[in-house]
Amino acid sequence: MQKVARAYVLYREEHAQQRKDQQPSEEAHPHFKMQRNDGSEAPLNIGRIRALISQVCRGLEGVDADHLLDSSYRNLYHGIKEEDIGTALIMAARPLIESEPNYSFVSARLLLDSLMSEVGKALNVYLPAAIEDASNAYAEIFEAGIRFGIQEELIDSKLDSFNIEMLADALKPERDNQFTYLGLQTLYDRYFIHHEETRIELPQTFFMRVAMGLALNEDDPTARAIEFYDLLSSFDYMSSTPTLFNSGTLRPQLSSCYLTTVPDDLSGIYDALRDNALLSKWAGGLGNDWTNVRSLGAHIKGTNGQSQGVVPFLKVVNDTAVAVNPGGKRKGAVCAY
Repeated sequence: MQKVARAYVLYREEHAQQRKDQQPSEEAHPHFKMQRNDGSEAPLNIGRIRALISQVCRGLEGVDADHLLDSSYRNLYHGIKEEDIGTALIMAARPLIESEPNYSFVSARLLLDSLMSEVGKALNVYLPAAIEDASNAYAEIFEAGIRFGIQEELIDSKLDSFNIEMLADALKPERDNQFTYLGLQTLYDRYFIHHEETRIELPQTFFMRVAMGLALNEDDPTARAIEFYDLLSSFDYMSSTPTLFNSGTLRPQLSSCYLTTVPDDLSGIYDALRDNALLSKWAGGLGNDWTNVRSLGAHIKGTNGQSQGVVPFLKVVNDTAVAVNPGGKRKGAVCAY
């Protein structure tokens, strides 16, 4: 781990000094300034916004870049935070989806632009202004993300044993254009690995990380990872949520569902509840078989009383599912049989 961490520190220092002279030309707004992340002010770059909207609308029928640009202006204001500009553009595009479904792809591409900026800053990778040019940095983002993830103990150090350069060459950034807004937003909210609430994965690096985790024990892990990646990134096949959450991480729990049988005694019932909590923690759905538990009014030999049945226990099961959701990423799910 120390070797990996030291290599990553050197990697960041080397790339921090590169490509600083490639800044795009600016067209400042006559009145508005934006607030940078460090608190300083800078002119709001309308030229960048106009170019971005033109890029995200390119090749899509029924969308109007000029109309979207006019709508975006209404969401911009003096003093807007740099990180909020992307959100303002997305908020302008989303209402248009009702009248033209292709605006869902426009919204997704705008979200991707913001995501690239977020990931690039987190990994200290310079990204050009144009999405087309930024996609060329995908390989560097992938390599930096693997190193950073290992250093921060977010990714299994075994992933460093793959041929990272070969995997980076196999990435297909153009497949990002397959996403609708809802699909990409869901990945952003729930699935991408983040460090201190900042994402360190792009869609294709996310799919490759999952594929690497699946291929760890294969005879030729790198080749198999590329095969798995091609299936996932093309949407020909999609793994279940626990696999997408955990593959390639330090706790690679890949199973979706767990079926358990609850025994007919108090100790066994609460052991089953404990199992539910621990299984739910790692993103598994639960199915409990309560057939063995005696029904309402049945005789209890130890106390010479009558059973209250399973319903009171099911209330506790439900509260446990609410309290221990899968990794804080989605709601827990339990079925009772």
